Amino acid sequence: MDTKFSKLLMVKKRKAEECEIKITSHNAKINRQKTFLELQYLELGRLEIPKEGSFNLFLQMQNTRSVIYSQIDSSKEELEMLRGELEMLKSEFRALNLEVEKAKYLNSLEVEKILKAKKIAEAKELDEVSTILYNNRSRG
Repeated sequence: MDTKFSKLLMVKKRKAEECEIKITSHNAKINRQKTFLELQYLELGRLEIPKEGSFNLFLQMQNTRSVIYSQIDSSKEELEMLRGELEMLKSEFRALNLEVEKAKYLNSLEVEKILKAKKIAEAKELDEVSTILYNNRSRG
C-alpha cells in the first residue's frame, strides 16, 4: 500500500544497500591488502645474506631489504587506513539501518491509519445502506 512514507522507505533502503555494497568492496580491498602484505613478508623471508661475493652484492641485498621493509610499512599503514574507513562505513550502515527501521515503522503506522479510515468509511456506508433498506421496508 502506497503511503507518504513509502518513497522515504524506498530511498532509505537504497542508501543502506549502497552502503552495504561499499562495505563489501572495502572488505575486498582489505583482503587484497592483507594478501599483498603476506607476499611481502614471504619475499622478505626468501632474502638471503650473500656468504660470498663482492660488497656490492651485499649492498644490493640490503637495499632490496630496505625497499621491502618500506613496502611493508606502507602496506600496514594502508591496511590500517582501510580498516578505519571500514569502521566508519559500518557505523554509517548501522545508522542507515536505523533510519530504514524508523521509516518502516512510520509506514506501518500510516498503513494502519489508512486501513482504520477505510473501515470507518465502510461502516458508515453500511449504516447508510441499512438505513435506506429500513426506510424502504417501513414505507412498503
